[in-house]
Amino acid sequence: MYFPDPVYEEYLLKQNEARNTKWQNLKKNVTVDVAKNLIAISNKFPNLPKGLLTPMAMLGVNPESPAIENIADKYAVKQAEAGKTAWELASTDANGEYLYPEHQDMTVNLLKAVKGDAEIGIWALLAVESRKTFQLF
Repeated sequence: MYFPDPVYEEYLLKQNEARNTKWQNLKKNVTVDVAKNLIAISNKFPNLPKGLLTPMAMLGVNPESPAIENIADKYAVKQAEAGKTAWELASTDANGEYLYPEHQDMTVNLLKAVKGDAEIGIWALLAVESRKTFQLF
């Protein structure tokens, strides 16, 4: 492998050494019991991410513990709130109005364009994007 300079080579070697040390420590600490505990917790609470499940399993937390259930409930609420926020952002226009059919004016009216009410910039952007996507021109 070619290294552009010795500093970069030393940096990569340190990263590889740290990654190898982390892997060796993980192999020492993960036993069959930890793996079984991890499987039990993840089967009971599939919505929890591995960043939470792994430390719980390594600490030997009981999968039937109400503490894990509380954590899973809080995590589910946070996921729902994030989904709600994303949906609200995706389903409203720049003025904060919901994008129901009565608010979706997808026609270009020449009178609106002359008066300045039409958003010609959006239509131009859509035309450029469709050209890129479909290679029409």
